[in-house]
Amino acid sequence: MKVMQSSYEHLEDHLKPCLLYMGLFPEDHLECCTLHDVVREFCLRKLTEEKFMQLTVPYNPYDQHLYPQESRLCIYIHDDLVNQLDHSEYMLDKIPMLESKYTKCLGECPRSLEFIAHPNFNTWNRSNPLPLLVKLRLVRVLNLMKVELPSSWATAVQSLTHLRYLEIFVEEFDFKWISHLQELQTLVVDSVQFLRTSPVAILKMMKLRHVNIDRLTSVWEDNDRAIFEESSTTMLENLKTFLSCRIRLDEKNPRSWWRFPNLEELSLRIIADVPSCPLFPIPEVHAHLQSLDLVVTPKGFWNSVGWESYFVLPSNLRHLCIGGCFLTEEMVSNIARLQKLESLKLEIGFPLGNVEYCWDVRNVEFPALKYLSLSAVKMVVWSASDASFPMLEKLVLRSCYYFKEIPPSFVDIPTLRLIELFDCPDSIVVSAMNIKTEIEENTGCDSLQVLISNTPPTW
Repeated sequence: MKVMQSSYEHLEDHLKPCLLYMGLFPEDHLECCTLHDVVREFCLRKLTEEKFMQLTVPYNPYDQHLYPQESRLCIYIHDDLVNQLDHSEYMLDKIPMLESKYTKCLGECPRSLEFIAHPNFNTWNRSNPLPLLVKLRLVRVLNLMKVELPSSWATAVQSLTHLRYLEIFVEEFDFKWISHLQELQTLVVDSVQFLRTSPVAILKMMKLRHVNIDRLTSVWEDNDRAIFEESSTTMLENLKTFLSCRIRLDEKNPRSWWRFPNLEELSLRIIADVPSCPLFPIPEVHAHLQSLDLVVTPKGFWNSVGWESYFVLPSNLRHLCIGGCFLTEEMVSNIARLQKLESLKLEIGFPLGNVEYCWDVRNVEFPALKYLSLSAVKMVVWSASDASFPMLEKLVLRSCYYFKEIPPSFVDIPTLRLIELFDCPDSIVVSAMNIKTEIEENTGCDSLQVLISNTPPTW
């Protein structure tokens, strides 16, 4: 505890509550990271000492303990509490414990309470959990990803005006259904089918930070252009990530993310159309953009002349993934202009017809690139010099059946530490092992690791 206390004291002020907040989750319930039991115990002690937040798991109607006025109250909605709500007339903000002299002003001080709903309990696995949602009026964090909500979900969720985090699995979605949730910061939506929605209503959600909507298609309705122009000064300056959006590359869609000037991560699926405008008309508008994931459907796209000029990308990118894109010389040059690029993934890029494509980067330098991944790219020859990838540390090849070998110049990359091969032909495996052997002979060090798997990758 003393060691952790010392580490805690050296944390920056904005990170201390982030660590303590992790202690509020039930044991063995972090899906994205793991908290050691002792660290969690430390967090719970600090929560009490600093009166950061009190914890009740689950609510006990016979516990009349009064909490200090200056603390916040966190109640986890577990099975026991769900059962109580399901068979009682009261709502969460009418629980007797919360009607103390310290919490009667719920309407005036909603920040004194925090409710976190966990759906991973049997009681939630019902055909229609929506009646319960009506009783969770003050909930801030709601994760219902494992519960398929009926079509009337929007009406129930609209009453949860204190929501900051919403994760749902639905059949239909539209931003206008939840645009009045002014406190919402994180929105995650999944579905078994493609979702179609207008992007205009999102401009009302000023506090949004992270949006991840699987299978989302941006569709402009008749009056959207007028609404969009009327709100020309509206910017979602808090938005950091916007993922999994299908768009058409026309004059409307790129302009919609002009309104997201501080984006750090963007994922787009570009629907097959002959491009009529740049993907980033003014690339430097997105000076904060660090990660970009693009998938381009090639049907009819590459018949246009000069399509590469539409793919001039923001210069501060550090991570770039491009799928379905035929890498012409100009496109490669556009990528090489990204002087800060550290990670590059190229997936399923096909040239037109039966053209045998050679990826020649002997006269191109990727000065900061540390990670390079090629997946099922259709090129018959790959040529590179020792100056092409001077900082490369890791090379990953997946299902690369068309070219025969890794460029021999990789022997002269002093930073190269790992080559991973998944479902690649024997000739590429041999070239990787030859590179490893030559490095050992030249340097006397076993500095390069080669990992080989015949298992096809999971797309």
